[in-house]
Amino acid sequence: MIIRAFVEEDAERLAQLYLESRLEGFTWVDAAEMSLADFTRNTRGEEVLVGVENNKVVGFVSFRHATNFIHNLYVHHKSMQKGYGSQLLDAATQRLDNPITLRCQKKNRRAVKFYKSKGWQCIDEGASWVGEYFVMRYDGLPSSNNQMDRE
Repeated sequence: MIIRAFVEEDAERLAQLYLESRLEGFTWVDAAEMSLADFTRNTRGEEVLVGVENNKVVGFVSFRHATNFIHNLYVHHKSMQKGYGSQLLDAATQRLDNPITLRCQKKNRRAVKFYKSKGWQCIDEGASWVGEYFVMRYDGLPSSNNQMDRE
């Protein structure tokens, strides 16, 4: 997979991928609350890296340098389990300073398991309009055995 910087020509395809991924993965959220416009709004001011395989966009990651925060990581459902998410996550963590944080929906058990397998630790909890989430931190070190990591 090639990972490259976002270009404006990516916007329509990434908006579609973002919407489809959330509709499929966030089944507990009312679909009427999500739209194609969310991608542009939810990545404004962030660096976006795009994963491309065989000239086809397979995923993206967006993050904020000022706060060392990964905001979005999505891989098209047909491209999952091929290592693309890991590669995009690695590309983002290499561009940020440790510690790095992100929020992961508690109900998105697959994503929680993925991040923990990459050494991320659950350090806090919160809630938003899409539900309860874990605040996760990456220090570049193996995961500890704190209480939230066992949930």
